Amino acid sequence: MNTLIIYCHPYSQSFNHAILQAIQDNLRSKNIEFTTVDLYAEHFSPVYTKKTYHFFMQERQQIH
Repeated sequence: MNTLIIYCHPYSQSFNHAILQAIQDNLRSKNIEFTTVDLYAEHFSPVYTKKTYHFFMQERQQIH
């Protein structure tokens, strides 16, 4: 089993980050595999622009 952790907070000294580290430490101590996705580190943008939609539609048309 692999656990997915999706994390999103800009400040590494935050309480949220401390919770993330506690969860990761707990999973490690139990030998549970996990993957952490840090949305800030990935430069994730939740904005779905017209440009993004245009590229999505182009890709979709190429697949079908």
